Amino acid sequence: MADAAIVKNALLNIFGLDKEDENTFIARNLKGNQSDAKSVYGGFLFSQSLVVAQKTVGPGFLPHSMHSFFIFNASSSKPVVYKIQRIRDGRSFATRFVTAHQEDKIVFSIQISFHVKEEPAIFHQYTMPKAEPPENLKRQWDVAKEYAEKADAGELKINSNIRARMQWDIGSKNFSTIEWCPVNPEFFFSVVPNKSLTQLVWVRIRSPISDDREQHRALVAYITDATLGETGAKAHFSQGFIPSMFFSLDNHCWFHTDDFRVDEWMLYENESPVANNGRAFSLGRLWTRDGRLILSSAQESLHRTKIAKSSL
Repeated sequence: MADAAIVKNALLNIFGLDKEDENTFIARNLKGNQSDAKSVYGGFLFSQSLVVAQKTVGPGFLPHSMHSFFIFNASSSKPVVYKIQRIRDGRSFATRFVTAHQEDKIVFSIQISFHVKEEPAIFHQYTMPKAEPPENLKRQWDVAKEYAEKADAGELKINSNIRARMQWDIGSKNFSTIEWCPVNPEFFFSVVPNKSLTQLVWVRIRSPISDDREQHRALVAYITDATLGETGAKAHFSQGFIPSMFFSLDNHCWFHTDDFRVDEWMLYENESPVANNGRAFSLGRLWTRDGRLILSSAQESLHRTKIAKSSL
């Protein structure tokens, strides 16, 4: 499938909702471009919840804070029903609580706060980290293919877990809405032993879209879940750690501005300050190429193993 067709299909899936009433919407196509997907990608639930919540607030209200929990695994073969509670409608802020239902279970919940634009009383931000530009780097599927070929030829020693993850990245060229260029591919794919708990990845939607701001906000929310959860495990993978279970427990993001394009390269800075009690905590910062911090994110992910544990 061509890049434009992949992105167009993703937008149709995210925005293709049936309205049951003013506070209830139904999503029926949850597989996206990956026809064999059994579970719904967490970023899809995250972004689609933003879309339905946005429908219930007045013009001028923009999302600034999203806090979600992945409660149960959502099946891609059954409809998801989004139910919205209107918690607050103020002059400057509006709050919505959205639950995603599948059959008789709540599989996902999120609280979203909206804010009208106002002149900043104070302003500051971190400095964007320095990184090789994306034009000098390779896409994730191309890097994965090179490493996989070296591993199959005996030139690179990796375990079955890392090889399987490479195979997924190679195949993602046929369905992924997102393309990314890892700044340090050896760390990103865990092919050399390391203890780094940070990663830098250039990300964007792989085909241009319209100027519709709602589409850009929904898709950047979609991106936040793509690389963050594994940040805490990358160094452990490189040390031989093989997980028996991994999934995101929650996802949170804060929009600092509405002035960005999701079809232009953005630098996603990920770090994992701590992992303990089976959970890894990760933080993200999303930067425009001109150094503006447009979004921050946070996530906890579950990591379990039946083999050897890993400690850095």
